[in-house]
Amino acid sequence: MTRLLSVEYQGLAHTLVETLQGPVDITAICDAPTIDEFLRIGRLSPKVVAHFVAAAREKAREKGQPLEKGPQMLPLDPRNLPPVSRPSKILCVGRNYTEHARELGNAVPTELVFFAKTPNCLVPHMGPIVIPPGVGRVEHEVELAVVIGKRAARLTPEEALSVVAGYTILNDVTARELQKGLGGKGLPWTAGKCIDSFAPCGPYLVLPDEFDPLADHAIELYVNGQLRQQGRSSQMIHSVPQILAAISRTITLEPGDIIATGTPAGVGPLVPGDTVVACIEGLGALENLVIGEDQVVGGARAS
Repeated sequence: MTRLLSVEYQGLAHTLVETLQGPVDITAICDAPTIDEFLRIGRLSPKVVAHFVAAAREKAREKGQPLEKGPQMLPLDPRNLPPVSRPSKILCVGRNYTEHARELGNAVPTELVFFAKTPNCLVPHMGPIVIPPGVGRVEHEVELAVVIGKRAARLTPEEALSVVAGYTILNDVTARELQKGLGGKGLPWTAGKCIDSFAPCGPYLVLPDEFDPLADHAIELYVNGQLRQQGRSSQMIHSVPQILAAISRTITLEPGDIIATGTPAGVGPLVPGDTVVACIEGLGALENLVIGEDQVVGGARAS
């Protein structure tokens, strides 16, 4: 079982490993790399993470203090970070669930449709989704997201999963009126998709030893406790290996890149004051509060 958390404590990023006794801060105890650093040097694997957890337990024993009872656990009052803080790109698959394509009045595509979001969109678990004035209706889209672990191009579907570092949840928040207006003019969706804070991501990076993207996982999203979206990952038109193979035909994938795989039906509006919880079986629950720009503390995005 390998689930990683990324947090900021006293201005520095830390990697935490979720264990049965709680999260273990392997950065504080063993000087382990951050998740971003693990990805950059190509050393993120269940075996390497297990080594650091074992080393942390040994250090705790040397001090005569069991790890699960000692101060080496999660530091006090950390700030959540997205599992990956600095991806070179975020690519999102559109219309990958038949009923979602139909609910927006679109034809079901026969070829993969994808677009880009920009890294400024990322906010962590419990971070705010900030709706700026004048963007019109804003909607939620819960998605299974793939994090790339190795540089790769021209993958086949059969080898595609070998370059995956792990999996997480992404909420592809969308300014729907802007998107539709641009699409109606034959223009890119960028202005409706790349707004600051419009890609909440987390809470965990779950490594491939714990999550099989080809299995059937429940996907749900709740707003203020009410179920809005409900689907299964098995309902994807294009599977994760097919998506990675298609994208990598023309775009080189880099460590830390995030690939969001599409959303099931049930997308709906978000307004300031809403609490949105995106859930994927095996990946946890990503929770965010929706606020207006006038609620941002000190003129900066808070999390």
